[in-house]
Amino acid sequence: MFKTSLQVLCSSEAVNTSDEVKQAFIQLARSLIQKIIVAPRDKKGVDLTIHGHLATVLATLEAWREEERRLKEGFHQEFVAKREAGAFQTVDDRIRLMERFDGCA
Repeated sequence: MFKTSLQVLCSSEAVNTSDEVKQAFIQLARSLIQKIIVAPRDKKGVDLTIHGHLATVLATLEAWREEERRLKEGFHQEFVAKREAGAFQTVDDRIRLMERFDGCA
């Protein structure tokens, strides 16, 4: 919902969006963010640290992406090991393994 709201507000259609809709979006964003800490970097720029529900959502998404990468790598290694061991007697054997992977990834 947050991503969709952001996309709508960032689109050219946002110019015609009513103030009421914009205020609702701002309230949603504020409800997800407890605080933002801005700290200077050693070099050019700043680091932003977000606290609140939005930070939890973003951390959860990143953890899931990492788990997906780990699962895909494991599936790939298993496929290669089975192929090298001659475990695939038919094309259907390969398809069944790939379908199992598709159901998990």
